[in-house]
Amino acid sequence: MSRLNRTRSKVLLSSAIVLLVSASVVANCPEGGHWAEWPTVEVPRESSPVETLSLDILWSLDCGADAEQLIGRIVAVAPAASCKTLLLDGQLDQVLVVSPAGEILRVFGRAGEGPGDLPGSYRLFELHDGRIGVCGGAPAMTVQIGGTGKIVLLDRAAQPAGLWYGAGDPGSMPVVSIRELRCSNDHVLTSSNGMIIKQEGMSDKQELSIVDSVSGNRSIIDCREIVLDPSESQLKEESYFEPFANGRCDISSSGRVAYAPLRNRWLVVVRDIGGGGIVLDREWSPVRRTEEKKEAVWNALGGTDDCVAMDHEPAVGRIRRRPDGKLWVEPLGINPGDGAIVCFDEFSHSGELLRRVQVEIPNASGDDELKILEDGRFAVLRGFGSSTDGIGSVTPQVLLAVIERHADSD
Repeated sequence: MSRLNRTRSKVLLSSAIVLLVSASVVANCPEGGHWAEWPTVEVPRESSPVETLSLDILWSLDCGADAEQLIGRIVAVAPAASCKTLLLDGQLDQVLVVSPAGEILRVFGRAGEGPGDLPGSYRLFELHDGRIGVCGGAPAMTVQIGGTGKIVLLDRAAQPAGLWYGAGDPGSMPVVSIRELRCSNDHVLTSSNGMIIKQEGMSDKQELSIVDSVSGNRSIIDCREIVLDPSESQLKEESYFEPFANGRCDISSSGRVAYAPLRNRWLVVVRDIGGGGIVLDREWSPVRRTEEKKEAVWNALGGTDDCVAMDHEPAVGRIRRRPDGKLWVEPLGINPGDGAIVCFDEFSHSGELLRRVQVEIPNASGDDELKILEDGRFAVLRGFGSSTDGIGSVTPQVLLAVIERHADSD
């Protein structure tokens, strides 16, 4: 490949790999920024008081090489009916149904492009009628080669039950990837990234959409379009930052959406199901990244001399709805107390800052990945990011947890 091919990610077009060039112009879609006229709630700079929430482990599932069930890499966890839990194996493209006691009840799914196959498994959910949806996607700052943004639906018998396009109709974007998917009470929210090829050039379109759980029709509620400039040789994180990805969006059981539309300003948009809403605004000072964090971002961009990672963290981390209607917003760059692995600022339905909570996990390690399920439970993915061979390795396992009753004041 020539030096011209210093790009954001690989794209499959007409059976050839074409590399995209960097962007220099960022333009909002017509839908973007409509929230600027909504009422603003000024959020205090500091959060007080701080409360620690300890997690009680309900069950743990061994996913190591000696486990009875062959498991690859668990990438997503979702709640299911009757307190069951769905695990998505993105390596083997399979779904595991786990009982309330932590026993594997069923395993189904496979790679491929046929009806009911689950290529590129990334996120999953269950609807009230028993249908399970699995979408193909990829982590932020990469585009899955040949991605289509498909959501494969399976019925209770794991048979094909339809197909949605959670990131645009077929043909509208040749390569597209779902970056985030949340589902609560049959309200489905997707964040997507896709490439648009026009006669005048190419652009990168990022969309936040609500998907109708009956028809699969998609309603775009916010978006951003980046015009690609072939003369720009650098790949800059700020230009390609995806505001709705990396957990920065969620939907409540009533259909209320919350998301962070900007990177370098602390803003959280809260949208009601019928449109309209409020904007939470907070004074924000950039938090400098550690060298390790900056290198990780640089590697995610491509890890070449042309990649430019920013020196500071984004203003807002994960956004998560709680079952009681409260909103959690993660402040990046804040070190939680001893034993805690993450902290969130908690807001009321009207946007009032209530407290800062930090989540404490038994025997937490730096390799733990915390997933916050839509029903309020927590899943810990442990050991999937480390080697499973050699001395001191961590056996991969999934832990399901809830907030201890005596510590939960929600």
